[in-house]
Amino acid sequence: MIPVSERPSALLERVGYFAGLTPDAPALSAGTETLTYRQLLDRVANRSWGMKLRGVVAGEVVGMCLARGVEPLITALSAWALGAAWVFLDNDYPVSRLQAIVDGSGVSWVVSDSTGPDLERVATLVLREVDALGVQPDSTPRNFSAPEDADLAYLIYTSGSTGAPKGVAVEHRNLRFFLEAFDETVLRSPQNAVWIAGAALSFDMCIPETIGALTCGGHVVVRRRLEAFAPLVRRFGGTHLQCTPTQLALFMADPVERAAVMTLQHLIVAGETLPVSLAAEVRSNFGGRFTNVYGPTEITVYATAQEITDPPTGSIPIGVAYPGIVCEVVDPESLLTQPRGDRGELVIGGPGVSRGYYRRDDLTARSFIELPVGPAGEPIRVYRTGDLAEIARNGTISMFGRIDHQVKVRGQRIELGEIEAVLSEHDAVQLAVTVVVGSGAPSLDDREAPILGLSEGLHDSRLVSHVVAVTGATIEPADLRAFCRERLPEFMVPAFVVLHDALPYTPTGKINRTALTDLGIPTGKSTGSSVDLRPDGSVDERLLRMIRIWEDVLGVAVNPDDNFFEIGGHSILGVELLVRVRRVFGRQLPLGSLIGEGTPRRMLAAVHNDVAPVRCLQQLRGGSGPATVIIHGAGGYLLRLYALAQQVTPGRPVYGLQAFGLHPGEVVDETTQAIAKRYLGELAVGNLFDDNFAVLIGYSGGGLIAAEMAAQICETGGTPPIVVALDTDIPKQIAMSRRTYWMNLLINVARGGVPVLRTWRLVRKRRSSEQLRRTRLLAEAAEHGFVDIHNHLTGVLLAYRPRPIAVRFGLIRVTEESPSERPDFGWSRFVRSHYAERTTPGDHFSILEEPLLQSLSRAIAELIAELSADAVSTAVVVNAG
Repeated sequence: MIPVSERPSALLERVGYFAGLTPDAPALSAGTETLTYRQLLDRVANRSWGMKLRGVVAGEVVGMCLARGVEPLITALSAWALGAAWVFLDNDYPVSRLQAIVDGSGVSWVVSDSTGPDLERVATLVLREVDALGVQPDSTPRNFSAPEDADLAYLIYTSGSTGAPKGVAVEHRNLRFFLEAFDETVLRSPQNAVWIAGAALSFDMCIPETIGALTCGGHVVVRRRLEAFAPLVRRFGGTHLQCTPTQLALFMADPVERAAVMTLQHLIVAGETLPVSLAAEVRSNFGGRFTNVYGPTEITVYATAQEITDPPTGSIPIGVAYPGIVCEVVDPESLLTQPRGDRGELVIGGPGVSRGYYRRDDLTARSFIELPVGPAGEPIRVYRTGDLAEIARNGTISMFGRIDHQVKVRGQRIELGEIEAVLSEHDAVQLAVTVVVGSGAPSLDDREAPILGLSEGLHDSRLVSHVVAVTGATIEPADLRAFCRERLPEFMVPAFVVLHDALPYTPTGKINRTALTDLGIPTGKSTGSSVDLRPDGSVDERLLRMIRIWEDVLGVAVNPDDNFFEIGGHSILGVELLVRVRRVFGRQLPLGSLIGEGTPRRMLAAVHNDVAPVRCLQQLRGGSGPATVIIHGAGGYLLRLYALAQQVTPGRPVYGLQAFGLHPGEVVDETTQAIAKRYLGELAVGNLFDDNFAVLIGYSGGGLIAAEMAAQICETGGTPPIVVALDTDIPKQIAMSRRTYWMNLLINVARGGVPVLRTWRLVRKRRSSEQLRRTRLLAEAAEHGFVDIHNHLTGVLLAYRPRPIAVRFGLIRVTEESPSERPDFGWSRFVRSHYAERTTPGDHFSILEEPLLQSLSRAIAELIAELSADAVSTAVVVNAG
């Protein structure tokens, strides 16, 4: 190990130091790519040069909106090379939250790939274009910037009680102090440490396993989203891992991942309370070093550490402070220092204390204060953690929760006030209070817990929001959760929303949060893991494990018969769920199984039985009378259409047609005509024809398929169905040129004024965000073995040319759409019968999500009523985009 005193002071220079010492040693790996220290510095030199040519200068803050891999770290180091700071913009966050971070940080530049979100008031540096400006390393001296101690290194945005995220500003001296203290106090590791790094750069746990590893000559192996842990340990010889206790419990529950953990040299846990049973299980079986660390983001990552050398029998302390760090317990009201052994608010001082909240002097003044707690009793600047703590005479610190409304859920710090502020923005909400409660999961005795790989204290944190509606307003809990999901990261969306006529108050007139917490998880559907018992009274361990996977992915309490889509599931989470199921149970189910096997109980049966591939025709909802049939979009799956199926044609059964070719070995059709013919055959086999078939709903490319199905029915002498198309554009022979596109926009702006331009900008932003989600979903699905026929199906549909059809036809258009030369998308040229039209708010993508989905359902119902007046059968087609 090379002493810190022998390394350069600037962090980037330390990476360069190891590039000179061991140039061919691996520095950074992700996926199939591995960079040596020399290659890493070459990439940083090129990128920083390209960023400089594009205008990035010292003192600015550079945003990074990049997928997890080598690129974010290269970009972060490149920003430092120019004397700039960085802030990571997580693609998993809603665009509105990313925009709030951009606005709050004053970011001038965002380095992104081509699918990044469209953000206002910021210039986008597309990664491939920036790198193309770089020069060869042999002709570019690495004159990296040597930042001053007080220069900003990075911003980490955390939850804010006012409803907006707040950015913690960490200076280079803060970061350098932490890395040196962590290295000498906690790690004491050899130069060849191999870190399996799983934290995103928006979470400060990333710092030790990335920047810390690189400035010590280690090897950083980036664990990307959904990537299994064990193969990385085996492939790269992993030695170090830091994670939250919740993540560690999941590793321990999987035999393969557990075995990989046992081969490590050092295991570090942070971010939330470490349960005693989990620590005892790990310590009893793990031969390496095991450390519990603690620290708020505001004091630069970690401030204390506790080595766990023996299986614990009581609560686990957070340890003692690093050298140079001052930890004291004070009375929260008077701020007077408390004697050793008394409880109070923990305050932390020393070189790790950050600058404060970026551009928020008001918040900084409240949390960063001066107190006489220095080594000689002198006043020093400290951070008020809000944690209730006790310091023993030997300096060991124990934690006892929070004294304010800030909580930790699955390792993420959350200000309950931010959730409450977002809920209060809803027009129908008068008052909102959010609390954290347990899941009501069944208790496990000591004999069962090790078998299941579970520990007490995990998977039991649930956010519950209690809401009072505005007088006379009607509101649905599901609508409020959807409202939150549009504005908050998934981990901050309440698992439950409970409606009240009034909330309880204390005698002093404050809302009684304790009483709300005591209410626990709401009773009813999806309220706690009610797991079946065997005849002998024991727990069904397999079903419980399946439920735990669902709970970890969805972030809510789950029952065995809960439907995936009804408890917050969507297509991206569906990929993650099935990947987790494959790892634990060894069976990969197709994406389509989320429709047919969409409960924990049915999914468990599917993984343990030799089930046939998911059929093309799926029942989505029960009912009586003539059926409604929904056709998939260009992706081939029905995942996004499940919610629509629950709202259309009330009382009637609803079925869905899913594409052929989604399972290995299935033959795909090469023309839209062939697809339509096969689907008509599926309906016949399912006895959904003639009087049993009333409504056909097709989404996206399904619109063209449905039109062709109607034409084929006419050709065979059948009763022609009514076809209603939502935002369905007929493929053009020649794509619109960019010049024509911009001319059309200018003409429409001239006609409609500023509202047209505002709508165009909104649509661009939403489409950019949706395209990013779709790109990520397709990439992740393909990477994990799911069949992707999107490109093939898109090509087939674009080649289709509709023919004249003697059917009743309706068009539903969306209001937030780009200007078009053809208001009816050209359908009136082909319709030889009654034609009708409706509009619905939203764009091509948002119409399938609440609350706009309700407007879409009403528009469909109106068209069905108008077009079916004299018709025997009806077909509704939804968008061919």
